[in-house]
Amino acid sequence: MLAGFQFPDIVITAAAQAGPFSATDPMFGPSEVKSNFCRVSGTIAPAIKFQVWQPPQDRWDGKLEGVGNGRGAGSVAKSGLVSAAAEADGGATLSRRL
Repeated sequence: MLAGFQFPDIVITAAAQAGPFSATDPMFGPSEVKSNFCRVSGTIAPAIKFQVWQPPQDRWDGKLEGVGNGRGAGSVAKSGLVSAAAEADGGATLSRRL
């Protein structure tokens, strides 16, 4: 229901249930999400991209963890996801491959 919904200066570009997964980040090492969660992505005008990860209501501890400082430096603490987590790129994106 959130996908495509517009708030003033905010556009929700995707909202979907995501399943458990594991991945290895070159900077932060291995991480794992052990349960389903809702992933919401969007843009705040003019160009700040964000994501919010919301655990299921029965597992959510009622807290929101804001992480990141732009340019890909944010990292959602994924293991045992019990707090909702939000990260944004501050409007800065990598313009070249590293």
